[in-house]
Amino acid sequence: MPETHHAAATFTVDAWEEAPQPAFPEEAGVLQATLRKTFAGDLVGTSTVLMLMTQNDEARAYVAQEYVTAALHGRKGTFILQHSAVDEGGEARGAWLIVPGSGTGDLEGLRGTATFQHDARGARLTLDYRL
Repeated sequence: MPETHHAAATFTVDAWEEAPQPAFPEEAGVLQATLRKTFAGDLVGTSTVLMLMTQNDEARAYVAQEYVTAALHGRKGTFILQHSAVDEGGEARGAWLIVPGSGTGDLEGLRGTATFQHDARGARLTLDYRL
């Protein structure tokens, strides 16, 4: 089995565009957003995110697919992150994974999981991956 590697990166959200999602009734409060990010650290590059999100009086939640074009520890290629999260009363939980089979270039065969943190120190992504 391939060795698991650890990568840490910071990121900025460079663009955020959102609009109501017409496939859902307006009262459902579902929005679609497109984001653009820039990464620095062990992961250097950019991404485009397509996200569906909803917010109500009790919680916020989203699902997303993120197309990453980057160098991961110097290996260049692309891959897709799939992520989702729910924030209920300030308690957030989520799941992030690298979509198997989505890696290209030097990142072909990439597998793994990711975690995300956003606090006073900024936005950070951590990958635990195998190649």
